[in-house]
Amino acid sequence: STLSPDTFEALAAHLENAEIEGRDVEKITNEYPDLNWADAYEIQRQIRRRKEARGQRIVGLKAGLTSRAKMTQMGVSSPIFGFLADYFGVPHGGSIKVSQSIHPKIEPEIASPANPLPFTNPIRQGFTFENVGFRYPGAERWAVRHLDFTLRAGEVLALVGENGAGKTTLVKLLARLYDPDEGRILLDGHDLRDYDLHALRGNIGVIFQDFVRYHLTAGENIAVGRIDARDDRRRIASAAHRSLADEVIRKLPNGYDQIIGKRFKGGVDLSGGEWQKIAIARAYMRDAQLLILDEPTAALDARAEFEVFQRFKELSEGNTAILISHRFSSVRMADRIVVLADGQVEAIGPHGE
Repeated sequence: STLSPDTFEALAAHLENAEIEGRDVEKITNEYPDLNWADAYEIQRQIRRRKEARGQRIVGLKAGLTSRAKMTQMGVSSPIFGFLADYFGVPHGGSIKVSQSIHPKIEPEIASPANPLPFTNPIRQGFTFENVGFRYPGAERWAVRHLDFTLRAGEVLALVGENGAGKTTLVKLLARLYDPDEGRILLDGHDLRDYDLHALRGNIGVIFQDFVRYHLTAGENIAVGRIDARDDRRRIASAAHRSLADEVIRKLPNGYDQIIGKRFKGGVDLSGGEWQKIAIARAYMRDAQLLILDEPTAALDARAEFEVFQRFKELSEGNTAILISHRFSSVRMADRIVVLADGQVEAIGPHGE
């Protein structure tokens, strides 16, 4: 570090105690002409830890502090630094640990424990939510809270609720894209955080409603569901057959080798429904123990959505699965339905109830 320990701590304390806008942070850092970008990130990290420990929020700090830091060694303008700070500084997405070199080491905050449990195969009991609560970083409103229910092994469970009810958040907690702020999630009696993270995510296949439309070949679009099997043409074809995407691909001039999307010359664009079948094939490509469809059929009418979900249930036989929709009629084939409202379970039971 270019700062003495006393100066470093003084600046950190100065910034930590100042509830100020980014431009004021800029003025403060101007008092320290020798401040380099590594110091800035380290100070930012320490301040965030102190404030989070006290349940406080950081106001206007990231962009202001990093834009003043002397990062010009990289030859990039300060607005880009602010973007990088926002990207690297998301508390639940990743943290920066700075070495004495000018290159930061990015380490995710959600990681496997030192001695992880092997992922259970097959799942025997299921996933249990015990008083689970979570709110997104910087938000005052709880996204979900007091969640208490079990997703049983081999069960097809439907999540129903209005937009903002917490359906997608619940799925992100299952996949450990986030960890609960309250309570815990158990898999076969063990905390989800005790398992190997890579193995956990490798056994979950999720298709979100805002799935990505890759401007690649049709086969590659499916293969991203299991990238290490991207050369397994038989597996790709099987996944396409299960999602009915094979019907779409048969119509393409070059079949699985056809570039889809209009970004590149010779690309063939697909309809919304055709793209959805390609995206759903990614979940089947994963061959996961837990399959989740998070409203990828939202653009379809109720009848078409029901048909997709019905086929999904049939093909998920023996696997644990979650269907997410805002329509009760589309998920009536599920073993049980969980109704979410304002982030809490309002009702749970089979469709007949």
